[in-house]
Amino acid sequence: MRLSRSAYLPSLNAAWRWWSRELAALVPERWRRRLIERRGPLVLALEGDDCAALIRRGGGGEERLGRLDLAPAAAAQSRAALAALGPRLRRNSGVVVVRVPAEAALRTVLALPLAAAGNLEQVVAFELDRRTPFRSEEVYRSQYMLRRDAASKRLAVQLTLVPRPPVEAALAAAERLGLVVERVEVAG
Repeated sequence: MRLSRSAYLPSLNAAWRWWSRELAALVPERWRRRLIERRGPLVLALEGDDCAALIRRGGGGEERLGRLDLAPAAAAQSRAALAALGPRLRRNSGVVVVRVPAEAALRTVLALPLAAAGNLEQVVAFELDRRTPFRSEEVYRSQYMLRRDAASKRLAVQLTLVPRPPVEAALAAAERLGLVVERVEVAG
């Protein structure tokens, strides 16, 4: 029996978090605080059609750094606002996470046969066309296996869909501002 990557990923993530906490306990407190402050990425949180909040994630929380106008006409003004933040941004070398509002995403749980685990991505693409009003090329999607029930031979898979237009607009705006997008996430 071959397990798919998504079957053991939650266990590996939990083990990694535990091991990281154990190692962090060996680092002096002063160094640990400095590492935590630097670790958080910048988040470009979409707040409307042409507006986003710039947020620094780190130290167990988030700090709102400012608001940016993402309209193409305001690119120079937004670049100036980013330059004014200076050293707060240099730590990340312009790498950001784009956050889409929760209401822009569709989340659903799919019940699939256990046999789908080995081919999860293809099965979800097929089910997407059947169970949602979207075609695969109209959305960005993410799937995550929630649980595997061997007794009923079923999988529970969380599917998250985001329409392409708002994400692509945010990616284009980030590029105009000289920011490199590491990933896209959904709020909440």
